[in-house]
Amino acid sequence: MFYRSQFQGCVVICFGLALLGSDLVDAQNFTQFRGTGGRGVATESQLPKDWTVEKNLKWKAEVAGAGWSQPVIWKQNIYVTTAIAANDFKPKNFAGGVRQPQSMGMGAKKPKFEVTWQVVCLNLATGKQKWATNVKTEVPKHGIHPSNTYATESPAVDADGVYAYFGANGTVVSLDHAGKIRWQKDVGAFKTNNDFGTGSSVAISNGKIFVQVLTEESSKIVCFDTKSGNQKWSRQRGGKGSSWSTPVVWKNEKREELVVSGGMQISSYDLRSGETLWKLDKVKSPTACSVAADDNKIYFGGSDPMSKGPLFAMSAGATGEIKPKRTNQTFDYCVWRNPRSAPGMSSPISNGDVVYVVDRSVLRSYDAETGEEKFDKQRLPGLKMVVACPVIVGDELVLIDEYGKMGAVKVGAEFSYRQLGSIEDTVWASPAVTKNAILVRGVNGLYCIGR
Repeated sequence: MFYRSQFQGCVVICFGLALLGSDLVDAQNFTQFRGTGGRGVATESQLPKDWTVEKNLKWKAEVAGAGWSQPVIWKQNIYVTTAIAANDFKPKNFAGGVRQPQSMGMGAKKPKFEVTWQVVCLNLATGKQKWATNVKTEVPKHGIHPSNTYATESPAVDADGVYAYFGANGTVVSLDHAGKIRWQKDVGAFKTNNDFGTGSSVAISNGKIFVQVLTEESSKIVCFDTKSGNQKWSRQRGGKGSSWSTPVVWKNEKREELVVSGGMQISSYDLRSGETLWKLDKVKSPTACSVAADDNKIYFGGSDPMSKGPLFAMSAGATGEIKPKRTNQTFDYCVWRNPRSAPGMSSPISNGDVVYVVDRSVLRSYDAETGEEKFDKQRLPGLKMVVACPVIVGDELVLIDEYGKMGAVKVGAEFSYRQLGSIEDTVWASPAVTKNAILVRGVNGLYCIGR
């Protein structure tokens, strides 16, 4: 989450450009928050087995302004969003943010300065900026948490263009790959709990883009046609309350559906009509992180500073209204439940065999079928506060903490960990992955690590 001064261009510092060759040319697309299906899994990637930040940093690009949005990748283009302000303020890390009065329940003041929201395109091989398009300039309607930004929602991309949502001003916009605005819509800008700001990214599938607006004043999901921008459907979810989770297009063994999480409810919608397929109530659901999915189950749970909920596994094929007899207990279609195991800010991840949950710097591992622990919970050596979502790259689970320190766990039954070095930056944005590289966004730049 971030922003900086009025845009003057993107300064790029390239490292070893002559060594890049064609390694980054053969890219794979990473089209939305956490990649294909929002799963965070890139098992086909081919990073070196002994890679580290120090040995394999290809370039660093400075992006004007600030944003916690994850970059997305289409062929040789990288797309990021950013928010630019004249006073050049930057988000604080977790410890710095919680020391602010707003974090103690006092709320945030509405800013008096203008913010310009941009979509920026960079070249994957070099990090050089190709274009930057201003989407909107205005004084934000609401304040934000000191650790948040005005460009926290990750964009999405397909063959036709790039799609961005700026919750702070309610704008959903589509641009072509040359940076020209194709269409622009307004879904409203609303107050969030304690003025923490917004953060729900868009999801995309088969010519449709899905926008989740769960705030203190609104509770809706809107679907737009990616080509025309025409609204396909809009559904009121019922019951207001802020959520920063991102909807997940869950393509499972039964069907394809949109899963939305917030408060004490998780609901699922038909992608074409918006019809509610099922609704689960009376469970502590993800609001700060998102649901994890594989081919036949979703995994979820919610925690906050005052309480830690269960981690649930739910099978595909649910219908109708579902609820446990008692809050946070098992329910129809619940495969397993582990008490006090829910994630915090970083989303869980599953490759279909194992489910990983990281909370601050502690990693837990569960068998996807039974919920049994693969290994005892482990503190990740050298890592502190992990906010960014982990990704599976090849056969490794890659994690990065807010201090830029990176580590990898071998995917499997045993705990095998190695340190990957450190980026000298503050990192909350989740990484993006191509076939031969991983992209990490920090406060001070975008970093490409790869062959």
